[in-house]
Amino acid sequence: MGWSELIARWGADGPVRGVPGGLSVTFEGMTPAEITAQEKSPDEVELVLEWHPPWRPGDAAASLFPLDRLAHACAQARSGLLHCTATSQAIQVRMTLYLEGLSRQSFVGVAAEMARAVTFLDEVGAEAGTQASELQEAERLMAEAQRSLEEAESKVASAPAGTGEARPEARAAAPEKQGLGPPPEASPPPSPPPPPNAAHAWQPTHRIAKGGEPAWSTPDPARAPVSQLNAGLEVQVSDEASGWANIICSNGWSGWVRAQSLTPLRGRRPGT
Repeated sequence: MGWSELIARWGADGPVRGVPGGLSVTFEGMTPAEITAQEKSPDEVELVLEWHPPWRPGDAAASLFPLDRLAHACAQARSGLLHCTATSQAIQVRMTLYLEGLSRQSFVGVAAEMARAVTFLDEVGAEAGTQASELQEAERLMAEAQRSLEEAESKVASAPAGTGEARPEARAAAPEKQGLGPPPEASPPPSPPPPPNAAHAWQPTHRIAKGGEPAWSTPDPARAPVSQLNAGLEVQVSDEASGWANIICSNGWSGWVRAQSLTPLRGRRPGT
């Protein structure tokens, strides 16, 4: 069965249709393709399909995805019977069809394989276009930022003196020139006042008489005592008033006791 007879029998309807010079292939979910048929012999036909990228030779996508690399990727991704080669502006997908013993299923399968190759190239081409657009947008934003920076530097450099448009380094040095400088170190806090009676070392002058003695916070017997001092406790008398003595214990505690309850350590009683 020759090519013309094959087209007459199997190319009248369905996803693969015979057209002048080749085939028109339309499969669901695949890119429609126009395939050229070149008869090499009565039993051999070479099917050729050309894919043109959606970008121009000078576009960014052309440098990101060279056609020879795309052709190699297509050959690796599809059937080993496909031959993919790159020209200056397109990729050619070729496949040899042997007519002897060919079934309609094999015929449709060959056309579908070529349609898959075109679909693969279209998907890669769309991805290349997206990446190229993103790259171009990034380059545009970088160029705008560079122009803005150059304009700002030019404006600062050309500003006359006294307009407040000082150069950045001058503004940074301004505090030092104005004598501001770093803040002075904080002065240490003043020393706390010495505790009572710290100016003189504690020296016992009396002891509590036998039987012990209550102590008051003030020389007022109408108030309740604040402590009970043991007999024989040595104390220092710091003040005397109307029969009362202000005493200081060795631990710094102070209070008032009746002067008559104290016995001098050196033969002296308060008030005498």
